[in-house]
Amino acid sequence: MKRLLKIIASVVLLFNAAGAVYGGCSLIAFPDGSGMGLSTQLLAHSPFDTFLVPGIILLLVNGVFSLVVFGTLIQKYKYAARLVFLQGSLLLGWLVIQVALIRMLYFLHYVMGAVGLVLVVVGRMLESRKRKLIYTRQTNEL
Repeated sequence: MKRLLKIIASVVLLFNAAGAVYGGCSLIAFPDGSGMGLSTQLLAHSPFDTFLVPGIILLLVNGVFSLVVFGTLIQKYKYAARLVFLQGSLLLGWLVIQVALIRMLYFLHYVMGAVGLVLVVVGRMLESRKRKLIYTRQTNEL
């Protein structure tokens, strides 16, 4: 079961990273949103005039960090499960802030919301399994 959870987390992290790297780079290269067919009118209720800063945040928080978390899963880093949970939380936070600022919901928000929820749940399940394993080992040593 743990292996399946890690595979799910890996696939979802890579999916998130691919979209965020593409989107972030596009918004950085074309801060007017033209690279993705967006209008700066979407930013009317936000503190931003262009998509440059949101693009940088998207690239780093959801793109690069997803790749870092994926790397921790591959390397079997001690806190990888917590990082999976954190990435899901960051993605969900990003979506909530984005929707609040643009005051619209698109289909992609639902898709990425599901991605964030999967990461949160899988991260929590991996952490729970890790704790059970530690508890079982400690009980057996007594």
